[in-house]
Amino acid sequence: MRREARGFPFKTTTTSTSTTTSMTNSTTTTTFGTARLRGALIGPAIGVCLLLGVTTAAVAQDSGTPTASDQGARSEAATRFEEGVSLAGQARWERALQEFEASLAAWPTPPAAFNRCICLRRLERLAEAAACYERFLRDHGEDASAEDRAEANDELRRLGTRLGTVTLEVQRPETAEVVIDGVAVGSAPLPGRLFLAPGRHSLEVRAPGHVPSRRELDLPAGAELTLVMSLEPQREGIGTILIEADIPQVVVSLDGQEIGTTPLLDQALVAAAGEHVVEGRRPGYEPARVVVQVAAGQARRARLELTQSTDIAAEHAGVLEVAVSEDESEVLLDGRSLEAGPVPAGQHRLEVRHEGFEPWTGDVDVAAGEPTRIEVSLRPTPAFLESYRTRARGFRSGAWATTGTAVALLGTAAVLLGWNAGRRDDWEAENAALEGYTGMDRLRRLEANQELGDSIDTVNGVSWALLAAGGAAAAVGVVLFVVGPRPDRYDSFTISFRADGLAARVEW
Repeated sequence: MRREARGFPFKTTTTSTSTTTSMTNSTTTTTFGTARLRGALIGPAIGVCLLLGVTTAAVAQDSGTPTASDQGARSEAATRFEEGVSLAGQARWERALQEFEASLAAWPTPPAAFNRCICLRRLERLAEAAACYERFLRDHGEDASAEDRAEANDELRRLGTRLGTVTLEVQRPETAEVVIDGVAVGSAPLPGRLFLAPGRHSLEVRAPGHVPSRRELDLPAGAELTLVMSLEPQREGIGTILIEADIPQVVVSLDGQEIGTTPLLDQALVAAAGEHVVEGRRPGYEPARVVVQVAAGQARRARLELTQSTDIAAEHAGVLEVAVSEDESEVLLDGRSLEAGPVPAGQHRLEVRHEGFEPWTGDVDVAAGEPTRIEVSLRPTPAFLESYRTRARGFRSGAWATTGTAVALLGTAAVLLGWNAGRRDDWEAENAALEGYTGMDRLRRLEANQELGDSIDTVNGVSWALLAAGGAAAAVGVVLFVVGPRPDRYDSFTISFRADGLAARVEW
């Protein structure tokens, strides 16, 4: 019987001569030699689907009386298998994997092999899981049921959409060690395909008495690559060539054989002693060619310096626009000053420099046939930041002082003008009343009113002068506020969302 639990079937069997195991729903009994069994399912509390009822042939390869050593191996395999099932029921996949591998080492069975694949899949070790399912089909396909084979093939198809595969054929010598990203994965001829995570990988083939051969691979998800490699016999010793290139995505060839694309995962290429030709090509650039004389036991350096073509084909040209937070910054593209005009499409190394700021570097992918815009915000160095803030605080203090002076002057002028307006009303009223006076009395009042008028004119003059000075001070204050450096210019406040709430970050 089979139940599905979160999409993953799981298999179990008991393997004692006459063993009864209590389970949530019922019991399971398996007897060796007669293939007699009775199966049941572990209950939903465990949450793992178990198939009970694997014939004795899946556990023992012979029908005769088992030897003592065979019985011990089977007993060990059964114990470790059941422990693996228990751990899997607790979702302890790493420990369950160890138990199933121990069970396989003691006595290989299809259920243990299948459950090992499930554990790898649960642990998101996708490349290993795919290789495991393929090995299950290769080693246990004849003994497994049609349903198990179908499930393994379905998993291989699903994993194949998330992984890249490499089929490697080594023409000579007959056997060779295969190394992926510095880790030995087996000997050629390999029994099956290599499953690799999407991205860049280094594949190397080694054999005693031969010059190692290496390829750099850039595998997208779902890619299926076939490689045919052969090793040259070692004659007069070997040396190494150190490959350097000033731009990325340069296709590097050694003696006409493509070995990878820069940046190479391993820049040191093993080569036989003698003369070698290193070439580099990339659309939009002139090809580079370097002749290297390799000596046994020594390293030689080959630097590929590609120059941008003067006439870039339209399908390989793009436009790069770089907006920098600081004016008059130096912008470098692949180590050279960025100039107006088309840029070869593809990946580039962009660097922005400005005195007093930390250099900014990053990779930019220029699209063909359309502009690519990059915005760069430079971070000031601590020394520059302290100097800037001191200067900015000086400007800001001056702005506040000037603004305060402007407010005081304008306020005083307003008060004087208001007060003077009342006095002018009195002067006008007195001037009108003088018509009713004669003689000395009129003369005396006329002189007094004249003095009041002179005082009003003087105060008016002072008030307008204060208004002019206050207006000028206000204008200077506004200019200092607007044009002067801001003390908080390089401060930043960010808010991010987390599972447990908001997180705020302040930089200054």
